[in-house]
Amino acid sequence: MAHPQNSPRGLFAKGRINVGSTGVFFTAYSTTSALLTANSTSLKLAGGVQLSGKSTSKITGDSTGIVLAGGIKLSNKSTATITGNSTGIVLVGGVKVSNKTTGVITANSTGIKVPGGIILSNKSTAKITGNSTGIVIQGLKIGSCSTVFTVNSTGVKLGSRYVSTNTTGNAAT
Repeated sequence: MAHPQNSPRGLFAKGRINVGSTGVFFTAYSTTSALLTANSTSLKLAGGVQLSGKSTSKITGDSTGIVLAGGIKLSNKSTATITGNSTGIVLVGGVKVSNKTTGVITANSTGIKVPGGIILSNKSTAKITGNSTGIVIQGLKIGSCSTVFTVNSTGVKLGSRYVSTNTTGNAAT
């Protein structure tokens, strides 16, 4: 008995889903290659999965792994996406470290921006920052020597001695 085309049975017949011994065939996809098959370890889907009917949200695979067309949009924020280009991974919106507003790592046309500086080995005395005149390194120690470069209002010190020069640049002390 024929069923109306707007009934569930009519829609299946209209779309032609055929279950054969080698898999599930959708005639809109192919009549010779199964769209859905399985083996002892996995369910196999030929082609890909298109989410929300959008061609930019297609999940497929290639010989190297999973392919997410259009990237990943996190927490439904257009300013928080992960995509890729020919040179690497693109994180739009920056990386927020430990959910701190001062820990957002971003970039501009001149370089990577790390607000608040970089603290090394969890020591506040080993911090690299910058200001309008240059790089600021607190307590620079070179190699395994116990001598440290420091600075105060008088000048630069190497260990307990001040580093200075005369007007010709020769070491005076």
